[in-house]
Amino acid sequence: MSNNEDLSVSYDGVDLSEYFSIESVNGRGLMNKELELLEIPFRDGALLTKKKIKVRPITINITLDHVDVALLKVAVEDLNKIFNVSVEKPLIFNDEPNRTFYAISEGITETFEWGGVYKATINFLCPDPYKYSSVPYEQDLINDGNAQVVTVGGTAPAHPIFTFTVNEPITFLDVVKEDAYMRIGDPVNLDEIVYQKYTPLLTDQLTSLIGWGQALFTPDGGAKTGAFETTGQVFRASDYGSGAAWHGPALTKSISAPAEDFYVRMYVDMILKNTREKTRAETYLLDESGNIMGKLAVIFQVTSGYASVEVNLRNVGRSEFIVNLRNDSRYFGDFHGYISLEKQGNQYRVEVGRDTLLYGKFFVYEVRSFGYKDILNEFPQRLAAVGLHAGAHGTSPEPYRNHIRSVYVRRVNTQNNGIPVIANPGDEIIIDHTTKKITINGEPFTNKDFGAKFFTLNKGANALMFGPPNAYDVNVQWRDRYL
Repeated sequence: MSNNEDLSVSYDGVDLSEYFSIESVNGRGLMNKELELLEIPFRDGALLTKKKIKVRPITINITLDHVDVALLKVAVEDLNKIFNVSVEKPLIFNDEPNRTFYAISEGITETFEWGGVYKATINFLCPDPYKYSSVPYEQDLINDGNAQVVTVGGTAPAHPIFTFTVNEPITFLDVVKEDAYMRIGDPVNLDEIVYQKYTPLLTDQLTSLIGWGQALFTPDGGAKTGAFETTGQVFRASDYGSGAAWHGPALTKSISAPAEDFYVRMYVDMILKNTREKTRAETYLLDESGNIMGKLAVIFQVTSGYASVEVNLRNVGRSEFIVNLRNDSRYFGDFHGYISLEKQGNQYRVEVGRDTLLYGKFFVYEVRSFGYKDILNEFPQRLAAVGLHAGAHGTSPEPYRNHIRSVYVRRVNTQNNGIPVIANPGDEIIIDHTTKKITINGEPFTNKDFGAKFFTLNKGANALMFGPPNAYDVNVQWRDRYL
């Protein structure tokens, strides 16, 4: 228990001393453990089979003292807003300025209120019972084939975050410590061939309308009206035109060469302000005759505010929705992310990903994958161009935001007895042992060696080795961890 009139605390970056004084704090002392025991018949005592640190509760007894009730109520409203979060936030006490707890308020116990005076207990819960150094440590390492030493403080093992900036094409990446290793990709044997799985055919960040022409196709179920504009960062409809059903602009752009096996990805940012708004963002796949051979679509079409995600293949009179996430409650009121379609032979793979902008970069935080096999080879056309369409519907309110952020097209290459390159010069690979996620240029990467695992760095000196040597620059970050 702490009892200090000079004690103060900040939560989620907000200094709370302007709202209340602290009477006492509990929960920052010795930790409780949970033991799992196995009793064996006819044997004294028991065997310890498991030990874990329990969640950490922190209670803060506070007093708000204002000259009148009105000011008190305003302060309480502010605090309710500060504590109304859905994930753990940093909790820092001024007598431990270099330690951070990650906590969420699970409730308030009121003990006294009279006039402008209010006393209560804030009940915080730290699902992660450890506290962390408030400032992360960072070290650049030399990838020359020799062991590199990282020295960690704290009283518990730390979770490292490795960032690799690639200097040359690589098929694999190794991080090895004394008792564990992480490997992504595959090394190359003498009888194997290294190849680039993807050849860029179109990379358009949609900063300019140059190269895009008016579409000759008509968007599904509606009219081709209005016009696109670019903000310098995204395409959006400057005018949706009008129509009784779906209506809006459509543009097309050829890719550098037709592709039988291909990969297409569309990024969009869509937000509704009113669930009566109806809108859609679509990328059409066009064959060498300019006919529609498929599409990727995000559609808001019902007053529930849920989005539908569709991926369609077609050939003359044949049409197949290989993904149809109808009015999916995951996508309520907005959709920020991408849809991708990859064709290799008669195998199709679809990803629907959601991302967020963090520190100036987009990070993917959810990916859903789907597969389809064209057993009868009903969709053999070669991809030659893509079309973009942004739509509104009838007299429904126009969308608050419908931005198409970028579109990519790649040829998918195959190589017998080949090992694909996983990263090229300039690519950034992050292996985060805190979140147990691997990304390449912000996108999830799952090709991890069977025996590889996410690991921690021990207190003290840790010897690390990397491979292949000189193929990338290495930076490691971590926070010292304390009980």
